[in-house]
Amino acid sequence: MNWQSITRNWGLTAERLLQRFPYLDATALRARRHDHAELTQDIAGRHDLTLLEAERELDDWLFAQGAAQELDRLAG
Repeated sequence: MNWQSITRNWGLTAERLLQRFPYLDATALRARRHDHAELTQDIAGRHDLTLLEAERELDDWLFAQGAAQELDRLAG
């Protein structure tokens, strides 16, 4: 799933991101859309990860979100 698709409904995306990355600043995350690079840096800094680790974690999360969305689509 690409970044534009997942961020169409930013409120839902922010809630799901906070479930996966609980140390993100919830208020700042909900206040505005973040771009992929900015969010990767924030995840790295708040979760004690390198940028590469944070990017992989975020990409894995995006993949899982896309798979779940596709399953919902097929089930409905």
